Amino acid sequence: MLRTIFLIVIFLAVWSSPDLRAYTANALRLTATWIEPKKAVEQNPRYFQIPNPFYENHEKK
Repeated sequence: MLRTIFLIVIFLAVWSSPDLRAYTANALRLTATWIEPKKAVEQNPRYFQIPNPFYENHEKK
């Protein structure tokens, strides 16, 4: 019960503060990038990448 209340308080604090929300999002993204198996996806035939035919590169060259 106490753990649930504690998690709700933390959630509300993060939700109400834009700085904490951005920090949490960055931390989660860094963690996901660190955990992602790059070589396993490239070598595994189960996962493949299909190019998007509708993507247009708008970068200045």
